[in-house]
Amino acid sequence: MISNRNIESSVDYVLLKSYMGANKQEINQSKATSVEAAIDQVVKSTPGGEYLKNVKIYWVSTKYLAVEGDVWGIAVNANFRGFTVGDKVKWTKLFKDHTGTIVDLKNDISCTIKVDADQSIVVVDYKDLTKIGKQ
Repeated sequence: MISNRNIESSVDYVLLKSYMGANKQEINQSKATSVEAAIDQVVKSTPGGEYLKNVKIYWVSTKYLAVEGDVWGIAVNANFRGFTVGDKVKWTKLFKDHTGTIVDLKNDISCTIKVDADQSIVVVDYKDLTKIGKQ
């Protein structure tokens, strides 16, 4: 286990995401110059993330590090940029308005949405979303 914060022993933490930071793209994109920065990069990419278990640390180059591990944290009321799972949202793509429901807070940049029109699943950046209600 590894963390940059104090972990509260009375809290029941749960596994939020497995093998975060593990794919080749995430490792190659890491620009962390310290172990602490690499840990923060992985933990903060998961809503509610607090610490990592089953950790591996990689040298990406002579300057940069990457961290891989299972993100543990608090799942209750997880949100990013004011959005939570179950929020009804709208966004515009190619001059067409869409609506849907957030089904997963993917990371600190985007979330997964179930589109109302055809029940398909899409990934949309938070900056492109407007909250229109709760499911």
